[in-house]
Amino acid sequence: MKKLLLASVAIMTISASALAADLPRRSAAPYSPAPTVNVVTAVPSFTWVGFYAGLHAGYVWSDITTRVTPPLTVDGDGFMFGAQAGYNAQFGALVAGVEGDISWTDVGGSATGAGGTSFHADLDWLATARGRLGVSFDRALVYGTAGFAFGDTNYRVASGGVAGASSDVSTGYALGAGVEWAFTNNLTAKAEWLYYDLGRDTVKDGAGFDHRVENDGSLGRVGLNVKF
Repeated sequence: MKKLLLASVAIMTISASALAADLPRRSAAPYSPAPTVNVVTAVPSFTWVGFYAGLHAGYVWSDITTRVTPPLTVDGDGFMFGAQAGYNAQFGALVAGVEGDISWTDVGGSATGAGGTSFHADLDWLATARGRLGVSFDRALVYGTAGFAFGDTNYRVASGGVAGASSDVSTGYALGAGVEWAFTNNLTAKAEWLYYDLGRDTVKDGAGFDHRVENDGSLGRVGLNVKF
């Protein structure tokens, strides 16, 4: 009887173990990392607003003419270099501003007529005060410009061996166009063409005769600006 009881207990233990082995196992939930939140920082677009100043260099093609018989023209082409400063405001893609510049110019020369009349002219410096209006394409700016021009002019006319001279600051206007590119938020480079007209002056030769002088020309230059 005792042996029968032990055998029954053993059979029940084995059966319970087998039944437990056949039951489905509850597996652990797979690990899922927390979702990553991507924070996008907006990059501000470039703006042309603000003050700027810089340096430039270029070349001048001038025509300085005396209205005598026959007319005498000095083609006083030469180099130029100087400085500029200005301010820009921006309204969407439209950029409006003002700019002033002054340049030392290596412009001058002489001409002699068939009747013995000689004419000498120099342009020692040239300055402008202009408005600028353009359209920006992010870091590129295309603009037109117009305003006043000032120049230190020196004229000398000799007729019949007697000379007369005039030295003055002549005034007129300037207009042109240019392009500018921003390499960084504070450094820009530009290329510009201007036509200038310094008006009409009158020079007396040594004999007291009046000679009307017309002074105009064009220039091309490149420059660098620092924006503040």
